[in-house]
Parts: sequence; structure tokens; C-alpha cells
Amino acid sequence: MRDAKGPSATEPAAPSRVTIGRVLKWALFLIVFAFVGQKANELWQADDLSASEIEVEWLMWAAASYIVGWLPSVWFWRRMMIELGDSPGFLPTTRAYFYGHLGKYVPGKALSLVVRSSVLKSEGVPIARSAITATIETLGVMGIGLAVWLALAPVTLPDEMWQSFPGWLQVLREPWWIAPSIVAAAVVVAIPLSSKLLSLVAWKLTPGTFRNEAIQSESSSGPQPIRISKKLLLAGSAAFLATWALHGLSLGLTLKAIHGQFWQPTLWPLWSCAVAGATSVGFFALFAPGGLGIREGLLIATLQSTYGGRAAVAAAALYRVVCFASELFAAGVLYLGSKPLRPSEDVPDSAGSDSA
Repeated sequence: MRDAKGPSATEPAAPSRVTIGRVLKWALFLIVFAFVGQKANELWQADDLSASEIEVEWLMWAAASYIVGWLPSVWFWRRMMIELGDSPGFLPTTRAYFYGHLGKYVPGKALSLVVRSSVLKSEGVPIARSAITATIETLGVMGIGLAVWLALAPVTLPDEMWQSFPGWLQVLREPWWIAPSIVAAAVVVAIPLSSKLLSLVAWKLTPGTFRNEAIQSESSSGPQPIRISKKLLLAGSAAFLATWALHGLSLGLTLKAIHGQFWQPTLWPLWSCAVAGATSVGFFALFAPGGLGIREGLLIATLQSTYGGRAAVAAAALYRVVCFASELFAAGVLYLGSKPLRPSEDVPDSAGSDSA
């Protein structure tokens, strides 16, 4: 006779999977983190910059610039969903976006998609569609971040860094407009191809459960149910430039909080270049939660020649704190704002008072 409890009653519980890939990811993360930490300590000890009191008010301005810097991405993500037939409000989309930011600190960064999609489900947006469009938005902003780094690196990075690059790259430094022009032209030319390529890559990177739901919910049998127009991609690319400019300003304000003499507005391109390159490379390093270690190492390498080792280390560490605290603050405020106000229990019922 068949067991009434079903086959699962006799099957042992599936143990948590510890794969070789996971072990290698964590090992690589620890190696990189230890290496960056050692280099940061050496730079800190070698620099003779006198310690100064951190000006917290400038860190608050840096946090504000960081938060506002993500709003162009929120706009682009929402416009994608509207173009595909959904109608999420700007505030719920912003809430989902900043909630999802906290998921990037989990290795693999897939949790960010899960959080975003779960929040927008109440807005009537299919989970699969919000997840795939979120992947496209993330790839877009990080791709433009790499483009910003490539365009600005020849004209902003110090000579010491360029000496370690191949000689043929030196032609990109003079005149100053060659690298930005080449990168800008490449982005514009790539927009038509990116319209299909981003959809394909996003489809491959989206977790399998979301892909299966997308296939089942679409009337067509095609494996890629989402297409983003070239016009919207071009507008999004322009919006992402504002994102990296504001994040660069956030880094500059962090430097000012460390020492007032570090505030030099003419170095804004350097700040944006440093943040765009470090954040984008850190994102694509899937083994590092939130790009931890990778981002700090690249920021230190970019800033040390201009500001000195100790200031670069302090700026990289403080900028991480500013970013994380900003994301927590934004998510907390949006969460509290989403909760309905409860009526006061002290107010007597109007009908009861009248009958009395």
C-alpha cells in the first residue's frame, strides 16, 4: 500500500548545496579584499597627511547627491515598463528600486531583482517583466558607467597610471577630445544593436523561474518577450550620464568632508571617472557583494596620485559608508511613507457620541 504521506515522507531533506563555484567565489572575494586592505594600510602608513576632523555636513550633501543620482535610473526603469504596457507609479517604482539596492550586497546580486519584482507585483506589474526590465536597466547604467570611464580616463587619470598601460593607448590622450568622441560615437552607433543585445543578455541573466513565467504569460512563443525601443535606450543613455555626474559630485563632496583643500570643482571629471569605473567594474565582479573591495581598490588607485594615499584610502572607505547609509535611509523613508496612517484610538466614535 502506498504511504498516505506521499513519497516525500520517506525522502531525506535536501541538504544545502555547497558547490565548488560558491567556494571559489568566496575564496576570490576574500583574497581580493585582503589584498586591497593590505595596500590601503601601506598607503595610509606611508602618507604624512595630518589628521583632520571629518565635516559631517558635507557627508550629508554627498549622501543627497548619491540618492538623487539614482533617480534617472528609476525614470528609465519605469519608462520601460510603461512602454511594455504596465503603469507603475513613480513612487512605488522608486520604492522598489531602493529596496532592491540592498539586495546587491548578497553575492550574485540576483536578490535585487527578486526584491524589486516583489514590490511592484502589487502595482499589477508581472514579476517576470519587472525583473527583466530591472536587469536591462542595471546593465544599461553600468554599461554607460564603463563608457564614461573609457571617455574620461585619458584626460583625467594621472600620468603614473598611464605608464602602466600599453603604449598604443597613449594616442588617446592628445588631443583631449579624441577618447570622448570615439566613445560617444560608439555608444550612438551601438544603440540599434543594444536594443536587441540588452534584451538577450537580460533574458539570460534573469533567474530561470522569472523566465519561465515570462514565457507562460506571453501569447507569442518567442524566447525573448521584451523589446526596448532605440529611442528609449538613447534617452536612457543620456539619463545615465546625469547619474554618473551626480555620483562623481558625491565623491567630491566626500573628499571635501575629509579636508577642505580637496574641494576643487575642476576635478569633477576625475571624480565621475573614478566612481563610474570603480562602481561598474565592481558590479560585474559577481563574486564581490556590492563590489566590496573591488570598488575601493579602484577608487584608491585612481585618487592616490592626486590626493595622496591616506586621503584616497579615507575617501574610498567613507564613500562606501555614504552610499550604504544613503541606501538604508532612502529605503527606510520610502518604507515608512508607504505605511497607511492608523486612526487614533483616542478619538470617540461620532455615532456613539451623538446617541449619548
